[in-house]
Order: sequence, then structure tokens, then C-alpha cells
Amino acid sequence: MFVPIKLRSALVKVIDNFLSQQQFDKLQSDIISIHFPWYFQTGVTNDGVYDDSCLLTHVFYDNDMVNSPGLPIVQPLLNMISIEKLLRVKANLYPNNGHFIHHKKHKDFEFDHSGLLFSINTNNGHTILGDGTQVQSIENRALFFNPGIDHQSTSCTDQKFRVNILINFL
Repeated sequence: MFVPIKLRSALVKVIDNFLSQQQFDKLQSDIISIHFPWYFQTGVTNDGVYDDSCLLTHVFYDNDMVNSPGLPIVQPLLNMISIEKLLRVKANLYPNNGHFIHHKKHKDFEFDHSGLLFSINTNNGHTILGDGTQVQSIENRALFFNPGIDHQSTSCTDQKFRVNILINFL
């Protein structure tokens, strides 16, 4: 049985097989679908500086507003965590650009908060935390960390794309 986790800013936790297989299969098939809307972004960070990367995103929730009728897709993830305030729920799809890209270091928000980075597919991409720890992208893996501290993502080269869902919360 899983007990919801309340994180402090320095706590990092990785949980494999985070959702039941049935919940995961449904979530994965809903996200990796010709019916799921993705939106082009010309860089991984929102600092106005363009780099050699791009990605597709889908923002479910942001700025205290539901931004997508697809929010129920991620409800199984939201049900697994203790949330005082939801900040943002976003899906990221990093295409395979033919070479491995380390995206720029960034902070999701300029304050300490909790984050759940959930991997939708297994690939050779990873997330690099501020202390250099690399967490591999493995389907149904949950990474809990503080996205208010510098971290960075990567692309992948062994699959067509890398997909994850990030939930920022207090």
C-alpha cells in the first residue's frame, strides 16, 4: 500500500510501479494517442532564450485554473499525493532529434515546492537534479523532488520521444 508523501524541499524519492498496471496502461494510452492535443514550444525553459531544442507540451492546470478538459486523465496521479495547493500540471514530449540533448538548467518556480515527475515511457533520457543525480526515464516511475532548485531534462535517442508528466504543488 502506498502512503501519500509530504515532501520537504531537500527530499528526493523515486518510486517504480507508482500506479497500478491498469491505471498506468490507461494513462499511457490516453497520453500517447492521436487524439491527445500537443502544443509546440521553442525551448524547454520559459526564459525567452531559445536553444537547439524544442518540445511539445500540454498544460492541464496552471495559474489556479483548469487549462484542459483532459485533466481527469491525470487524476490517478493527483490521487496519490497530498496537495495543499496545486500549482501546475503539465505533460512534456521531447522528440528524438537524432542526437542527445541536455536541456538548460532551470527552476520551475523561483521558490521551494514539491514536484512529481512521472515517466510515461522508458527511454535513455533522464532528469538531472541539482546535485548531479541522474534519474532514468522508466515508464510508471515517479520522481519526487523540489523543482524550485536547478534541474535539467534531456532528450532521448533510443525511442521516438520521451514523455513525462510534471505536477508542481505545495
